[in-house]
Amino acid sequence: MPSWSEIVIYIKNQLSTNQFFSAAAFASILTAALMSLKGVPKSIWDRIVRFTTYKATVYQTDELYYYLTEWFNENHKGKIRNVEYSSPHSMRDEEYTLLLGDSNDSEGDKKDLIEVPVDDYFYKWVDRRLVKISYGKEKLENASSLKSAYLKSYTIKGVFASRAIRKLIEGVNAEYKIKNKIPHVYQSDGHFFTRISKVGGKKISEVILIDEVKNRIVSDLSEWKNSRKDYERRGIPYKRGHCYYGPPGTGKTTIVKSIAREHGFNVYSINLKKTEDDALISLIRNIEYGSILLFEDIDSTFDGRKRIGSKGVTFSGFLNALDGIVELTGVLVIITTNHIEKMDPALMRAGRMDLKVEISYSTKKEISEYVSSFYNKNIKIKGEGHLPMVEVQNVCLENKDDYKKSIEILEDLLSKSVY
Repeated sequence: MPSWSEIVIYIKNQLSTNQFFSAAAFASILTAALMSLKGVPKSIWDRIVRFTTYKATVYQTDELYYYLTEWFNENHKGKIRNVEYSSPHSMRDEEYTLLLGDSNDSEGDKKDLIEVPVDDYFYKWVDRRLVKISYGKEKLENASSLKSAYLKSYTIKGVFASRAIRKLIEGVNAEYKIKNKIPHVYQSDGHFFTRISKVGGKKISEVILIDEVKNRIVSDLSEWKNSRKDYERRGIPYKRGHCYYGPPGTGKTTIVKSIAREHGFNVYSINLKKTEDDALISLIRNIEYGSILLFEDIDSTFDGRKRIGSKGVTFSGFLNALDGIVELTGVLVIITTNHIEKMDPALMRAGRMDLKVEISYSTKKEISEYVSSFYNKNIKIKGEGHLPMVEVQNVCLENKDDYKKSIEILEDLLSKSVY
């Protein structure tokens, strides 16, 4: 028979290494305590719980939520027992990308299904305190889609564990903030922002664009970023507004992403058709300093001051959001449109849209630069006319191993250009 000292050592080892033993021991102790306090009035018991228990909640609307997801995936994924199965092909949420793990796996290792924890929990010792980490979701009223019907969150709680929980959260935040220096895209469904992807593509300095256009954008951003103290000294809101206009397929969104990559700006994209006036103000409050606030294809929402459709933000509500009581400090507001002639002067005035740049079709000079870069050869395209850069890109992709074929097709397209 083992001695008492051996039993004590065994229990200590189990408590420090075995999650389920720890949970069972914790539950047994808690049950015994509850039985002994059975006669305590509920009001007194609630006060005892409030006094002894520390609880921290992190919602999906906060960047820290994604840090916790990454931390959970790397360290505790094997502890989940209650899951939903989802196809990664149908998900754009960055959370699912994190749960998939290493995206550089070979084709044979890629997963067809991923396990997503739902209403689950596990126990963890943190700084000699046993804490319960829960993953849950709460239903949202008036959600615009089934995917956005729930707001997810992590809850961490423990008895006399405030210092331990703060230490855990601060550690995760410090570690994964460094790992997430690449800017991300956040999409709003009308209620809150969800992180959907990293900002890909080239930096603005590497994008093939008409020189005059690129120089105007680059110099304006440089001037604005270096003038913060001047804005503050004169009491002028430190924000900037850009309008990129021109026909479809010319790369307006590509330019937005390239600016984000160049300057490390997160991109917050809002669909005005799915957002009401009050919700727009709430969303803007959550945009952090040093970000891009993007409204794409604004002409599909407003024709002059008239709202297209019966739902969404009103024109006055949109203007109030841009320069109303909530200041967009340190934010670059960008709108894109295919039809600038439909834009009301009140929206286009200085102070709201400070720089208006036409993004037009590419000439043979830009096409030659793109094709040369694509095939890593010095190529000169002949012919006059203009083409959408997206069409040039498609030709190169369809003939990625035959640059001569691409040249032939592109020169033929230029000779027949209707742009």
